[in-house]
Amino acid sequence: MTTDKNLTVHYAAFTHSGKLYQQNQDALLLAGTVQQKAGFWQGQFSLNSRLRFAVADGAGGLPSAAKASRLLLQELMSLDQTQPALLPRQRVIPLHHRLVKACQSQRALHNAGSTLITAEIAVDGQIILWHAGDSRGYHYGFQGLRHLTDDHTLAYCLSRFGNHTKAHLQALANTDMGQALDNLFIFSQDAEEPFIGLQRLKLLPGELLLLVSDGVTLYLSDDALAACLTGTDLIANVRQIYEEVMVAGAEDNLSAVLIAMN
Repeated sequence: MTTDKNLTVHYAAFTHSGKLYQQNQDALLLAGTVQQKAGFWQGQFSLNSRLRFAVADGAGGLPSAAKASRLLLQELMSLDQTQPALLPRQRVIPLHHRLVKACQSQRALHNAGSTLITAEIAVDGQIILWHAGDSRGYHYGFQGLRHLTDDHTLAYCLSRFGNHTKAHLQALANTDMGQALDNLFIFSQDAEEPFIGLQRLKLLPGELLLLVSDGVTLYLSDDALAACLTGTDLIANVRQIYEEVMVAGAEDNLSAVLIAMN
């Protein structure tokens, strides 16, 4: 009988700049390694210490978007090492302070911003999923695909009231005000730290946790995403997501991390 101490985490992931951008503004954190160059990865870890996986998406239209996403993940990883006992909501303020310090020493980062979705996996297999922004988390199981996160953009929040047309929301999302009011990690001493959404879960054998940037959800519906996850080969599944988005246009950076446990 498998016990918690023998749990193994399996993952597959990719990131890519898409068809329009020369520079990838997405970045991945894969259990201690930050990746931003286009590529595919897969691997497994025996769950004898806490693991973290994450997707960060630098905010387009703000300065140094690619560097912002990469540095956010590097600072998150460094915070894990220096203050490992912090709970998720306890990490937000010190992480924000690290970003403020970075922009004070690197002026090109001033007012840069990035989304973040991250999965902390404890040695007993419990997962804490937390996020700020519009990168998404999904659970895939025997009953299909289930949303674990909300979109934290201003346009999405307003859409829930039902008083705005889709065209108006899109126009608002592209304005300076709309971007300024999105819930992000911002490299500025004048910005407040973001609020985070938080979920707890544990994967059963055969279930999956999927983290994606909005470059994926822009093109793939829930049904299309679910169709990419029906096989048991994780790297084949993420390649299917990549191929579907590329065929559909891929006008944004696109990233995915797929996690299973047994």
